[in-house]
Amino acid sequence: MRGALVRRWRERCGTLGPVDAWRSIVTDDDARRSYQSRRGLGGFLLPILFGMLLDLLRVRTTCFMFLYGIVWVSLILIYLSEVRRTPVAG
Repeated sequence: MRGALVRRWRERCGTLGPVDAWRSIVTDDDARRSYQSRRGLGGFLLPILFGMLLDLLRVRTTCFMFLYGIVWVSLILIYLSEVRRTPVAG
């Protein structure tokens, strides 16, 4: 869905500004239907995963623990990919 929407937005940004390009996509029924029809069920992934973790671990705060873990993994990956590459001045 995002790829189709971004392609259409970039096409329209060639002749319009970014906000006007977005407005032209949203107001054009064919353009809006084309990217809305590609939407998937990605938004339902985390609630289902939270329910599975709750059933498995029987802890009500499991979803927060899972999100905390995602944050830490993201921070470690950012550190490994960006911070360690930067030379230290001094």
